[in-house]
Amino acid sequence: ALDARCIIQGRSGRRVVPMAEFYRGPFETAVGQGEILVEVQLPRRPHGSSAYEKVERRAGDWAVVSCGAAVQLDGDVVADARLGLAGVGPSTTAIPVAEVLQDSPPTDERIDEAAAIAAASCSPVSDLRGSEAYKRHLAGELTRRALRRTIERIRAKEAGACRCR
Repeated sequence: ALDARCIIQGRSGRRVVPMAEFYRGPFETAVGQGEILVEVQLPRRPHGSSAYEKVERRAGDWAVVSCGAAVQLDGDVVADARLGLAGVGPSTTAIPVAEVLQDSPPTDERIDEAAAIAAASCSPVSDLRGSEAYKRHLAGELTRRALRRTIERIRAKEAGACRCR
């Protein structure tokens, strides 16, 4: 969600891998044999913020579903919006919420539309922690909460009253 870049070091030097390409599957990353992840770079985004929401069965447990959102505003208009989900499929870092939010004010209606896109874009499986329908519902609701919190943080920072936590 933050458009990070991973710096991987090996005997032949360093290479840069976008975070969207870093995770390749369960317990698999782009780090090869004889390499190590040495740095994660996050771009600085003026007038931006991020938020993370999750639902877990008990404190410290793996999240049933989680959502990370990053938004950048240009005045009262969304300049960029990114979203990443976890627990609802193998590849959920490229949810197309920017299509709905970008170049418009972040209204409740647009946020609801982005949440619906997130829920439809994931592919959760039923297991002991919840049904496919429950996890899809959580993906939408956590998207809604993370986007709202992110926008709230930006506005609070710009008003000089940041209550970021």
